[in-house]
Amino acid sequence: MSCVLENFFYIISVSFQIAGALLLVLFSISTKRDSVIRRFVGNGIITKDGDSKILDYNENAYKEEYRRAFLNKYSFGCILLGYMLSIWGEIEDGFRLEASIYIALLSLIMILMSIGVSSLWVNFSKKCNRRIESDDLKRLKIEPSMETMSQQEVNDIIQSLEN
Repeated sequence: MSCVLENFFYIISVSFQIAGALLLVLFSISTKRDSVIRRFVGNGIITKDGDSKILDYNENAYKEEYRRAFLNKYSFGCILLGYMLSIWGEIEDGFRLEASIYIALLSLIMILMSIGVSSLWVNFSKKCNRRIESDDLKRLKIEPSMETMSQQEVNDIIQSLEN
């Protein structure tokens, strides 16, 4: 195969990989508050007190949804950078064993760092620690999983039964 054709196929191959990674990052993994709430509500249970309108839910699971979204974005960024940097790199035949050891060590360091950074981000970010409010659910057209009746509603039912 000619050198021009090899280069052509290589460019197309890397372009497909990068385009795929970017499409996943841009359209399926969002750390926007509304997107995280939608995903969380799909997997979690939210109850609403009829009197106070306060929502009750597993806050740790909600924060974990943010952490997962952050790690997914980071992982696709790593994939994207890896594809881009692979264009300029080659491994010599005599260096393959050492290179694989360095790759394993650097990968482990990067994984541990990303887990640590994501945990810090979730614990200290105002966006992650802001409670889900009734207004958030209304804006997103999401109903709570369960809602208790307000005292006024209970009184109204009792009054209608007495009449």
